[in-house]
Amino acid sequence: MTIKSAITNLTKNFEAKHPALANWNDQEVKHQLDQSIPVGTALDIGWLIIWPTFTTGELSRVLIPWHLLGQSTQPQPSSSGRQLPKGSITLGYTFTGGSIPSDAVTTALKHVITVSEMQSDSDFAAVTNIRQSIHYPQWIIFSTVPYLPVTDSAYGFATLINGNWEVVDFGTAKVGCNRVPASVEEEFGFSC
Repeated sequence: MTIKSAITNLTKNFEAKHPALANWNDQEVKHQLDQSIPVGTALDIGWLIIWPTFTTGELSRVLIPWHLLGQSTQPQPSSSGRQLPKGSITLGYTFTGGSIPSDAVTTALKHVITVSEMQSDSDFAAVTNIRQSIHYPQWIIFSTVPYLPVTDSAYGFATLINGNWEVVDFGTAKVGCNRVPASVEEEFGFSC
């Protein structure tokens, strides 16, 4: 799939699933995509394109999930133990502390977060920067990055409840306050 068709696919599917959140004009986006598309940047969570100038109704940026470009997911620098190259673009929140959870835990968490926070739409946002508490492994922090410019990046906490992961709190500020133990927040670099 070409970049243009991947963006068209992403916007059309989003409009079908979340019509009230679509903040672009189809004709303006079509015109925008008929122009020269800026060079993008490969990230662990997709192909990022940022338009240096755009008008009302056009897209300011888009993060195309790898699967829409016919590629497998790229390894996540923050979860694979690799360091990001100097000058790399990072999206979403990054956290100190904790450790990288197992693949099984990561897969389970991505499913729970997609269902609970993204209306069961895996093409709403990327779930990234997943870290598990070293001292309290039943606690996890994560970040989400929307593929289309419909909302800001957010972060949240999840915990094990009766053997299942559940999102405890999610948002853009003061997440976890009075809902997550202070020692867990401090391990990830936060305080209320």
